[in-house]
Amino acid sequence: MKLLRAAPILALLLAGSAHATTFGPTASVGVLATPTMDNGSFTLDSMTGPMAQVGFQVGDWWNSQFMFQFANATGNIDFANTPLQGRSRVQTLMGGYQLTFDIFGKQGMHGFTPFLGAGILIGTAHVEVDASSSDPMVQEQLIESGATKQNRDGPILELHALAGVRYRIFDGFAVRGELGYSTYGGFFGTWQPKLGAEYAF
Repeated sequence: MKLLRAAPILALLLAGSAHATTFGPTASVGVLATPTMDNGSFTLDSMTGPMAQVGFQVGDWWNSQFMFQFANATGNIDFANTPLQGRSRVQTLMGGYQLTFDIFGKQGMHGFTPFLGAGILIGTAHVEVDASSSDPMVQEQLIESGATKQNRDGPILELHALAGVRYRIFDGFAVRGELGYSTYGGFFGTWQPKLGAEYAF
């Protein structure tokens, strides 16, 4: 009997909680720029390229976002004291989780709210490296050894922190800009500025 009397109260609490929690799709596009890496024998210049994210977000002040991300970055390789030129390309497809905190909640203050967050993404990376030489003899050796083009696939792990601002244009629809700082699979110090849109039900 006590359980039956408590049922209406529980129903009201659950209804209120469901109404308070917003959810909906998100999407963003941007660019990434990895830092230059120098190991002594060669230098991998900063790789840059486009990236895109799609996801689903749940929350009001604390927002849990589950997402997929695709990125494609290219850069030049400089070989020390050798007549070689190189170019690298990395394509990644990852899925993961991101948690952000809206300082003024989803509604914001006059529609605006800054936010901070962090996330983790895991997935696969496809790496291509092209090499050539202006020296005919070196170029011939590259062709014979099959070193003119090499491919490799493997896992990738990304950790990132981000900060940004969201503006709610009208009830449910908002746009946002953010700047992320990422490991991008070992490239510590990768910058990721993005612009996005989202809808909250």
